[in-house]
Amino acid sequence: MAGERRIPGSQYLRRIHQLRDGKDGEIISEDTVNFSYPKYFRYQDPQLTCKVIGDEIEVTASAYAKSIEILNENEDLILSDNYFDMNAGTRRVKIEAGDPSRLRIRSVYDIR
Repeated sequence: MAGERRIPGSQYLRRIHQLRDGKDGEIISEDTVNFSYPKYFRYQDPQLTCKVIGDEIEVTASAYAKSIEILNENEDLILSDNYFDMNAGTRRVKIEAGDPSRLRIRSVYDIR
């Protein structure tokens, strides 16, 4: 289209690569790689939800979510993992300490 400005590497503005390392079927480490500048990446609304199941919090996302943060009212919640990336689906994190009531959850998508 005439006059349209293309961003170099724009084919990567929605592409995420996930890396996993495991042993005996158990994931030991995982990470995601985004091959664009964060300010150009087109994040979709992951529609994050969470619920407490025993001593864990189950997080559900409908799309890729970057730097998921889970907080409680007093902001004294200690989790086995926080500020993590995840693809669409569910993930559980263990509650190490703190009261898991009145939780708030957000990701980079929510920061505007």
